[in-house]
Amino acid sequence: MLHRSYLGFPLVLLAASCVPPVAAHESETSPSAVPGFSFGAPGSDSAIPASGALPTPEVIAAAIAPGPAAKPFALARASVDDERSALDCLTAAVYYEARSESEAGQRAVAQVVLNRVRHPAFPKSVCGVVYQGSARSTGCQFSFTCDGSLNHRREPGAWDRAREIAEKALEGSVYAPVGLATHYHTTAIHPWWAASMARAVTVGSHIFYRWHGEWGDPRSFRRPYSGMEMARAFSGTRDDSADATPVRERVFGVAVHRGAAPSPEPLADAESFGVRIHRSETPPPVMVAEAEAPSESVVIATR
Repeated sequence: MLHRSYLGFPLVLLAASCVPPVAAHESETSPSAVPGFSFGAPGSDSAIPASGALPTPEVIAAAIAPGPAAKPFALARASVDDERSALDCLTAAVYYEARSESEAGQRAVAQVVLNRVRHPAFPKSVCGVVYQGSARSTGCQFSFTCDGSLNHRREPGAWDRAREIAEKALEGSVYAPVGLATHYHTTAIHPWWAASMARAVTVGSHIFYRWHGEWGDPRSFRRPYSGMEMARAFSGTRDDSADATPVRERVFGVAVHRGAAPSPEPLADAESFGVRIHRSETPPPVMVAEAEAPSESVVIATR
């Protein structure tokens, strides 16, 4: 017969790990559009059997295990432009997703991005992963790419710290505590998909998750980096920049000027894609098609 205190142990663990739902924007890492993977209905909990019996402590421990650590990432055979673009995009993800987090929290976010690059369910480039869905009505994977955050001024010190984290990650630094996690959300919300995934670890204000079964197996994270970075990270505006100084940006291969006046010099990058855009201080919204391979075209809609 089990001891009374032992029977109560699973209830304590479940209560401690529960995050109550709130009326907030769900995490940008929602897996709703991932092909080949089926999730349970919103609010379901795959860890609790239909009979209502509570899982044992061993089952709970397995459900929150981070699993094996990722292999070091390598920009093998990447061009100079691809390396620069990958660094810009990963820096943006770390900055906008975790600039208020500790170094560990920022490294965890960077690791999730690189884990996705290696998984066949996601785009095969760093920029493709970061900006996935940013031009779709179904929503973006990382909310900063479509919620207006990119229009705000950057904090130079925080951006430099994020860039350092991103650079080390691209050079092979691995943040082992998150394992092969591909999703996360803040502790303030409880998205519907969380019950369908294995909880890995909580770092700062983010809870990280990995897939069950074959999708979460290390063998599913063997895709080599292919390059083909079609975008430079949206540069935003630094706090230490002058208001009258034009800021050059590239969004999915499209050269964009923001500021008082356009540059009189032709832009090689813009001409190579056949598009050049000049914007005033109050630009109209721009939507660009996600680009995962060179064959895909760039679409711009303005209003």
